[in-house]
Amino acid sequence: MTTVLIAGEKLSVGFDLMFTLEKLGFSVPAVVGSAEQAIAGAMTLAPDVVLMDIDLRGPHDGVEAAKEIHARTRIPIVFYVPSPDDVSIARLREAPLFALLSLPLDENVLSETLQRAAIAAQARPKKSGSVPRYTRPDEDESKKSSSG
Repeated sequence: MTTVLIAGEKLSVGFDLMFTLEKLGFSVPAVVGSAEQAIAGAMTLAPDVVLMDIDLRGPHDGVEAAKEIHARTRIPIVFYVPSPDDVSIARLREAPLFALLSLPLDENVLSETLQRAAIAAQARPKKSGSVPRYTRPDEDESKKSSSG
């Protein structure tokens, strides 16, 4: 099951999104309102995707939170905005975003976007610097025969 952390200034919108996502089969471990909470939630809960509003409570916005989350975890960020204006679009160009959705959200588009973000995240190595080592099938066999 894909897990989604929701971060937004208006918690009522966040909880509406949570109910929608749960109905669609997603798991939502938390709904948070500030950049600090979003960063902490991403670090501790390790969701598959973060669904974030550009506007958050406190001194930092969603773009700043997204940069920090991406730098630390590589978790994909899907932004949602009430109505994309020129200022929001310009600000979001600085963000490491997977997708941008406008409210009201179409459930099918929301579901498909989050699923694609989760799949993309699984295909990338984690930020920890560990890159998966791929071996040839015959390489595995030679190790087994030489060790036994």
